[in-house]
Amino acid sequence: MKLKIPSLTGCLSRGPPILALAAVGLVLAMAVPVQALSVLVSPGADLPAGRTRIHPDGTLGLSGTYEFNVFTGSGLTGWTLADTLTTDFSNEKVAGTFYSEVYTHSEGHTLFTYQIYNSGTTDIRHGNLAGFASGWEFLDSGVLHFGAVSDDYIDGDVLALGRPANGEQLNFAFEGWNGSGMTEMLLETGQTSTWFYAVTDAPSWHVGRATVQDSGSSASPVAVLVPAPEPVTLAGLVLGVGCLGRYVRKRSRM
Repeated sequence: MKLKIPSLTGCLSRGPPILALAAVGLVLAMAVPVQALSVLVSPGADLPAGRTRIHPDGTLGLSGTYEFNVFTGSGLTGWTLADTLTTDFSNEKVAGTFYSEVYTHSEGHTLFTYQIYNSGTTDIRHGNLAGFASGWEFLDSGVLHFGAVSDDYIDGDVLALGRPANGEQLNFAFEGWNGSGMTEMLLETGQTSTWFYAVTDAPSWHVGRATVQDSGSSASPVAVLVPAPEPVTLAGLVLGVGCLGRYVRKRSRM
């Protein structure tokens, strides 16, 4: 007996748009080969939506064992600096400079690194970078300690990196939960943070926006470099609009 598989064109023309989009996404996802990509530290500290990783220095007393990585190599071997962006930000209290860099790898993925200088009148407590729900995966995350001999905390390190349940942003914090309260290593006025990073399988990037906060005020939007949306996502949106138009016309004639 021959197994008859409905054509994708048929699905697009007959079914509701949402089913067509699901079919397109499934077919394209199955067609993409899985590749093991390099990370800065092995094993990579991936960062799925809804999870938060903490600094691995045990003397900080942070609660949990879900830790990010500390890269202690002498340089970013195998990575090529592809883009940089420096953005000044300010409001009544929160002010400074946000640095973002993008490095590419021959395997086709990207390293995003970030650093913050605090020139305001208040300590910087936390913030976020929007644009990380672009369909790509987090392969590794952490802080850069070039040439260090341990994973120990260094002044200016973030204590936590995380993503909300919807995955829409990368959160960073200079504080972390210790089981009974918050351990604070806030970024003080005149201080520059160490670089924190995320490795993704995104092959391209664009300008997104960040928010920098103290306890009661914030500076936003701050221009930063973030992964560009996944092409499959963009193609699905275009196809969905077309299918929706045909579906509405068909329904109107019924």
